[in-house]
Amino acid sequence: VRRPSQQPKKGPICHFKFTPSLHGSRGACERCWYWASQDEKDRFLKEGHHLRIMKVRGGCCRQCTIFPRKQDENPVRLCRRCFHDTHKEEPPLDEWDRHKPSPRANTMQAK
Repeated sequence: VRRPSQQPKKGPICHFKFTPSLHGSRGACERCWYWASQDEKDRFLKEGHHLRIMKVRGGCCRQCTIFPRKQDENPVRLCRRCFHDTHKEEPPLDEWDRHKPSPRANTMQAK
């Protein structure tokens, strides 16, 4: 039985890396903006910042399968936390790599 955190993700998977300087200027993270309340959005627009809405330059490329963009649209703007919450970090190892002993284990056994 798998725990909910161990369930495989359903839906699109993106293996592109986080690009910290994707955009020329800082702006609100799109996912932080989506989850913010209207009061938090109003305070962000009034004051230029809010604790729950990150101002970032980074994100994922235009070919991202999780946040698809048209050719004339800007790539998705995401903070690191939102990027790693929505993107898969590494493709899973195949069965052979999981059971292969590490090179360090061989040197330790020889001593």
